[in-house]
Amino acid sequence: MLEIKVITMYLWITFAWLSFIATLSFGQEVPKINPFLPSIKPVIGGKTSFYCQSLSGSSPLHVTWFKDDKEIHDSSFIRIKSNEDPSVLIIETIQSSHSGNYTCRMSNKLGYDSYTTELLVQGSPNWIEKPKDITAHSGDTLTVNCSASGYPKPKIEWKRLQGSSWINLPSNNLYSNQIQLSDKLIIKNTTRESNGKYGCLMSNGIEPNLWTEFDVTIKVIFSYNYLSQSFKLWTRSS
Repeated sequence: MLEIKVITMYLWITFAWLSFIATLSFGQEVPKINPFLPSIKPVIGGKTSFYCQSLSGSSPLHVTWFKDDKEIHDSSFIRIKSNEDPSVLIIETIQSSHSGNYTCRMSNKLGYDSYTTELLVQGSPNWIEKPKDITAHSGDTLTVNCSASGYPKPKIEWKRLQGSSWINLPSNNLYSNQIQLSDKLIIKNTTRESNGKYGCLMSNGIEPNLWTEFDVTIKVIFSYNYLSQSFKLWTRSS
């Protein structure tokens, strides 16, 4: 009999609690964020901002900002105006490192909503790897690297100095042993004709472009024994 009373009391308390929660929640909504984009086209040295506002949701609403899934706090480059609805994230003096995915997370006691947008910072190319002068032996295969960061993604042009003019590689199969693969220049089966000055040009439509030159020197190895035998035959015949 006592157990029945305990169970009845437990059910009554549970029902009362659920009714209380339902009363509190009546007419209230989980937040819904209005999609957003950067307010200004981002360029290095410039300024941009994100404006996060709810389409619906019961107050109070709390806003948290993230970049690449890491929470953002005020810093020398970033300011957050208000952690309530609406909230504005401002990036001062944009750097290339500010590129990434920015998320606004808006929550109340009923739940949360989040929205993510990508920030791509436009800027001129910056060197990642510059080619250097290279020395190899005849018959070797050379691989030369040249790469740069920047947005839009930089395009690469390989060139070779011919006379007083720079020509693009490859050019009309003039140097059929040279293969251009994006950020790599491969020279197969090198010969004395591979000697020369080469260049790498990086551009993405935003000045300044990047340009660097490098020398390729091929050492030709002669067979000592062969030359020795040839010299002996020549002296005998004379």
